[in-house]
Amino acid sequence: MENSSQTDLEGGPYYTSLDEATISALSEIAPANDIESFKIGLGYEFSNVSVEGLILELVYGEMQNSTNKIDERNILLTYEIGKRWYIEGIYTNYWSISGNNTFDRTLLRVDYNF
Repeated sequence: MENSSQTDLEGGPYYTSLDEATISALSEIAPANDIESFKIGLGYEFSNVSVEGLILELVYGEMQNSTNKIDERNILLTYEIGKRWYIEGIYTNYWSISGNNTFDRTLLRVDYNF
């Protein structure tokens, strides 16, 4: 996981809403429509202040088709401890124009590699 971002649209090692689920949900609502989307984000590696393995990322994404629009904000905090432990916290604020799937979610994952 060294020096990597979890906010790419290709999906990464974890299934997070902005990566795949948001695009999938919008596609399922109107499968024959094209989807327009954009994403912007920024991150900070705390190794610059001597905290190796800690990364903070802020991401905003917007997706829409002819029938729906979804805005999503994610805050990700990841911490790689040595070669075995990896901790990831994700806060998601998800809003759809229809209001059907609007939610806030906090997710914590802990990985141990052996």
